[in-house]
Amino acid sequence: MAGGLEEPLLDINEIQGNSVPGFNKDYQTFLFFDIVEPVLAKRWLSNWIPYVSTAQEVLQFNRLYQLMRERRGEEPDGIMATWLNIAFSYEGLKQLTDDLGVFEDSEFKLGMKKRSGILGDPTGTSHEQQEGHVKNWLFGGERNPVHLVLIAAGDDHVKLKKWTELIKESTRQLPGADPGTGGGIRLVFEQEGQARQDLKGHEHFGFKDGISQPGVRGRVSVMAEDYLTRRIIDPSDPHATLYAKPGQPLIWPGQFVFGYPQQLRDDSLHPKQSDLQMTGWVSNGSYLVIRRLRQDVVAFWEFVRMEAQKLGLKPEKFAALMFGRWPSGAPILLAPEEDDTLLGHNELANNHFMYVEDSQTIKLRPEFAESQKQVHQVKGDPQAARCPFAAHIRKTNPRDETTDTGSLSDSLVRRILRRGIPFGEPLPVNFETGLTGSDQYGGNRGLMFVAYMTSIEKQFEFISRNWMNSKCEPKEGGHDPITGQHDRDARKREFELMDRTLVLDKEWVIPTGGEYFFQPSISALRNVLAK
Repeated sequence: MAGGLEEPLLDINEIQGNSVPGFNKDYQTFLFFDIVEPVLAKRWLSNWIPYVSTAQEVLQFNRLYQLMRERRGEEPDGIMATWLNIAFSYEGLKQLTDDLGVFEDSEFKLGMKKRSGILGDPTGTSHEQQEGHVKNWLFGGERNPVHLVLIAAGDDHVKLKKWTELIKESTRQLPGADPGTGGGIRLVFEQEGQARQDLKGHEHFGFKDGISQPGVRGRVSVMAEDYLTRRIIDPSDPHATLYAKPGQPLIWPGQFVFGYPQQLRDDSLHPKQSDLQMTGWVSNGSYLVIRRLRQDVVAFWEFVRMEAQKLGLKPEKFAALMFGRWPSGAPILLAPEEDDTLLGHNELANNHFMYVEDSQTIKLRPEFAESQKQVHQVKGDPQAARCPFAAHIRKTNPRDETTDTGSLSDSLVRRILRRGIPFGEPLPVNFETGLTGSDQYGGNRGLMFVAYMTSIEKQFEFISRNWMNSKCEPKEGGHDPITGQHDRDARKREFELMDRTLVLDKEWVIPTGGEYFFQPSISALRNVLAK
């Protein structure tokens, strides 16, 4: 119990582990299949259910790893694991069960390709030649639908490769399986992902990613304070009821996993019971959004270099204004003039800020006394004097800013759990000059965007459509310059900076595949989908 709040006991032996607490592995492989023969697909699935990784398994490993890292003061060697999760598109579920009345989310049933235009992707015959059009997607598009995805993740690339080859080979080993179609399923697309080794935790434009993750409420046992999300703030501090650590708000688990209390739009503290009719075998499951986003690193930094010169800014500063953070992860609101790598690397300080109100000094638990030195009161930025209204991190997470639907409490119901990973070889970037290295890989790099939630429309699509792709919301100031899309004809966006309106006529993040999935519980896999 935290501050008098009774948080729900999560069934961590039923929840698949990449939703909560998250795999957090350097290597991942995504295997996208379609179902050819449902009877054989069920048999194949039943063989792999014992290998599907639960939240319990992933949590115990993560805790052991964290304990050893803190005691040694360095990353522990030899502590490794390989994880596996599985999820299904609506069309895939239709191949395996008739019990689909519990799904009322029309966005999930339609699938991403039919919602592509809503997301801002190029649509219509006039844009069919563009890479981001669904006709050109590598998977999930008009020519290559997918019914299920396996996400395999591990600490060792060689071991993970052997694991995924074993999975693919298993589709050809079942009695009655056709060598051409496999065990009832056929591989549509395979994508390897790998965390950058040159810049740990950074995406391909060179910026630290994944900093602003929400903390999921919930207990994992009946033991006192055995929470899913570790609590860093001292219980005597009033912020301890709202935050797990400075800048990490606590969100009720029903926003991410079905069957648990959800976040209220007008109350940051107290929950409501789920208003979604997602019961029975859908409990302990989550919606999963996957987007393969290619990043044009060369074009991005060419634009940055040219526009920065016009504005009299250094390329790194101009890019940081578009992101809202410096490459290290230090928020530009806290470090307005230059990057602060110490701040960027401090996980207890680099997300501690608000946009409207001044943030407060927060008391941490005694074991984090050293980090306490950097967790200070910080002035807000209501007029966007330091962080532009349209900066990427301000667009996607407006925090306490009044938006088209509310302020802090309403912003919390839009949060998603991001579990993405880069793919492709990195391209070195000189942040000071904005120059990139020689591209030997034809621009084939980007991000496998992976996110979990319980409402595709109210969470993922809302952020994309209402905020990133809007010139006026959450605040008027232009479109999200990094991941926003706008203007179906001209494909142009705007970004307001230094009393100027910059026109962005080229997209640097291009969708090349994707789908909406449902990731079921272990019992649902065994008793409904593989039965």
